[in-house]
This record gives sequence, C-alpha cells and structure tokens, in this order.
Amino acid sequence: MTARMRIIISCCIVYFSVGITNGALGPLLPEVARRTGLELSQAGLVFSALFIGGVLSRTIAGIISDRWGALPVLLEGIIIQGAANVAMSMSVSAPALLVSAFFLGTATGAGLLGAVLLAAKLFPERSVTMVNVVNVFYGGGAFAGPALFSGSSLLVHSGIPVLWIAAILALSQLPVLFRADSRQASSAVHGSAGSGGAAIGLHPTGLLGGLSIMRLLPFWLFGFVLLFDVGVESTIGGWSAVYLRQSTAISIQAAALVVSGFYACFTIGRAVAAGAGSRIPSAFIVGIAVATTFAGTGIVVLSTGHVAWSVAGFLLAGLGIGPVYPTFTALVGRAFGERAGTAIGLTGSIGFFGGVAFPWLAGVLMARSGPAASMRLVLAVVLIISVLAYLSITASRSGRVTREALRK
Repeated sequence: MTARMRIIISCCIVYFSVGITNGALGPLLPEVARRTGLELSQAGLVFSALFIGGVLSRTIAGIISDRWGALPVLLEGIIIQGAANVAMSMSVSAPALLVSAFFLGTATGAGLLGAVLLAAKLFPERSVTMVNVVNVFYGGGAFAGPALFSGSSLLVHSGIPVLWIAAILALSQLPVLFRADSRQASSAVHGSAGSGGAAIGLHPTGLLGGLSIMRLLPFWLFGFVLLFDVGVESTIGGWSAVYLRQSTAISIQAAALVVSGFYACFTIGRAVAAGAGSRIPSAFIVGIAVATTFAGTGIVVLSTGHVAWSVAGFLLAGLGIGPVYPTFTALVGRAFGERAGTAIGLTGSIGFFGGVAFPWLAGVLMARSGPAASMRLVLAVVLIISVLAYLSITASRSGRVTREALRK
C-alpha cells in the first residue's frame, strides 16, 4: 500500500470518528442538560462552543498547513479530539461542558481541515471525488452516532459511552501515522514528483500574504455558501430528534434513529457525488443537491405533526445537503491553488459561524414559537444557499482572474 493511501485511510477513520461525535450530540442534548443543570434550549450552546473553537483553529490551521504541511495539523487535531471527547463525557457542570465543547471544536476544525487538504492535494486530478470520499466517512460516522446512542441508552441507560468510542477511533490513528516511513510520508504530503500529488506547503506564504485572498469576491461567496450550508446541516442534525419528539408522539430513541437515517442519506448523497465528481460538472452536482434539500425541508415544514412525512422530508434533505460542503471545499482548493490551505481554512471558518448561529437560533424559535418555526428558518436558509451557490460558481470560473489577483 502506498504512503498516500495509508494517509487517506487514516483521514477517513478520523472523519468517521468526528461524525460519530457530531451525530450523537443532538440525541445527547437532553441527557447533557440534565447532567449539567441547563435548560434544553441552553444546551444548544454546546453547538455554539463547538463551532467557535472550530472557527479559531481552522483559520490558524489553514495558514500553518500552507507553510508546513497538512499532516502536522491532522495529528494535532487527533490528539485534542480524543482528550476533548473524554472531558465532555465527564462534565457535570455547564462551564466544564462548554469548555470541553470548545476544545472539541478546535480539534475537529484543525483535524478535518488537515484531512480534507490531504485528500484534495494528494489526488489533485480527482479532488472533488476524493474530498467527497473522505466526507462519506463523516456521514457514516454521523449515521452510526445516533444508532450507537440508542443502543447505549437501552443497555446502560446513558448515551455517554458513544463519546468514548469516537475518542478511541481517533486516537488509534496516531500510531498508524507515526509508524509510516518518514521519507514516504513526506513525499506524499508535500507532493514530490514521484508521489503523484500536488504540493502542500511547497510555496510558503506569510500571514499577510495568505490573508490577501480575503479581498477577492469568490472567497466571500464561497465562505457564505459554507456558512449557510453548515447552518442547515447542524440545525437539522442537532435538532431533528427534539423536533420530532415535540411535534409527534415518538420516543427519543426512535427520534434518534431518524437522525441516523438523515445521516445515512447524507452519506449516500456524498457517495453519489464522489462517484459522479469526475464525470459530471460540479455546478450540476450542486444544483441537484440544493434542489433536493429544498424539497425535503419543504416537506418537513408542510407536514409538522405527521410522523411519516416528517421522516421522509428529513431523509430527502439529508440526501441533498450531504454533497454541498465537500464539493464546495474542493472548488475552493481548485480556485486558490497554492494557497488552498489558507483559502479552505478561512472559508471553512466563515462556514463554522453557521454552526454557531443557526442551531442556537433554531432552539430559540423552537422554544418560543414551536417546532415548525425552526424548520421554516431552515427552508429560508436553503433558498439563500441556492442563490449564493450560483453566484460563487459563476464568479470563480475565471481561474486566470483569481491567480492574477493573488500575485498582486
């Protein structure tokens, strides 16, 4: 097995472990609220702390990866992720919980950035496909997380062990990466002529040089697409179990399985995009994905209180929203070339603000105006994504303009 394939496999396992944690957090919210004395709507601050940590780490990690490579960023993320998962599982007060969530966010922000950069740069000729492949494993973990929560809550009357499982999976990749032959790993990570990959960190840039991309219109359009996309993903994934529990008569265990179904369809969508990425234009993939998400969310809004239709809507929305983030991440990497790490880090940081704001806002709307209000918010956000996606792809099609602007 080649060095770059070993690294990609580890990236997939790390993504899977992060997916387990994020997928289980929504069903875990009621238990977390009881353990820490928080109101259920206040427990949504866990998502805000998670994404604030991600914003900070992702911005810094992107610049670091352009200078020293993505692999160190990935290793750092793995170590902090394992520690933060264990700390969150042991938290019995609100401050301890939020601090743990913040550090988990810093870990996932750095680790996921390192993994996706490796996928894009080690396979530049198939970047959309490979980034979607790695993200398929996130979806698989997000599917497994709620299912593991249901099994754990039935067996030991607690969903907390799911966090331990995710930590073990992430930390298990450390010896794999450290045992890799250093010369082979360096060749793969930095994209020497024999590795078949593109350079990561081959053209170092200073902080101010890297941040110069922020003056470009495509940068901001990409960033806001990711902001609203992450808002939709995290709101549906985080609140759909509570939404179903409040609007229908199903149990929290059954609602958690619906979240698993959402992430299963989420994963299928990414797998389809991975298979189609080298044959179908990215703009077409994005258009179909956004239209499917809008249809699914619309069904949820129109069928509040009806179990079967609500479940069908969530599943369809998962199928659509899954490919949007990895496809746009690959497009960012293509557009910004040698500064892909900085660009992906910064646009991803903008995206993380969606995870800070929208789950909190949805929780407030759910508490004050009922569950249907939170899903109407999601539907409106999907409409905004469709407009921004069109504008961002159109603005970035002239790669020559972007490259000339970066050299100024």
